[in-house]
Amino acid sequence: MDPRTPGDQRPSEGEAAAARWAWPAALSRLAGGLVHEARNPLHAASLQVALLAEKLEGPAAAVAAPHLAALRTQVAKLDELLRDLSTLADAPDGRAADLAALARVAVRVHAPALRARRLGAEIRSGAGAAPVAGRPVGVAALVILLLGAALDEAADGAELLAEVAGRDGRIELRLSYQARPGATGGDGLAGAAALARELGGRLERLSAGPRVALALGLPGSEPA
Repeated sequence: MDPRTPGDQRPSEGEAAAARWAWPAALSRLAGGLVHEARNPLHAASLQVALLAEKLEGPAAAVAAPHLAALRTQVAKLDELLRDLSTLADAPDGRAADLAALARVAVRVHAPALRARRLGAEIRSGAGAAPVAGRPVGVAALVILLLGAALDEAADGAELLAEVAGRDGRIELRLSYQARPGATGGDGLAGAAALARELGGRLERLSAGPRVALALGLPGSEPA
């Protein structure tokens, strides 16, 4: 029975839950659509570069070679960006999310801040790094939020290491870095912890002080 009175305009618990997941569903469709629409012109551009390289001969070919090489490099970067973006789209055969791939997406999102503060970031996949349950775009939002909180806490020039592995029936992302004196993750970490709980997971601070270690555990896509 709905406990609300007829004049109560507050959303029910079910409506609130549906609203919270409406934006991940929309973003997932957006990601899939953008990847689909961008891939065709990108592949066409790559083909034209290859055809142009075949047609050029003699001095013209020598002059054009470095420019064609630069074009190939940029096309490859765009293709890599589309591959990252495609990880945000729901898989047609299920709701599994690749935590390591989504961590790489998070690093790309935060790339300007990483460069500005001379921060390094490395993603490693260890034993048992299987897909996690949940919409990829929802898990991505969590990892992006978590990495942003870590950046707020990290010392300039620090190296951030993210390791994904299976532990105790869950898939875990462990994030470690050198922190600034007196810095805390603050609201960013609190928000990430709340979102982790909503996804059926848990965020823990394993160590504080100069060397911080965080552990994000999420349920795997397959029963343990």
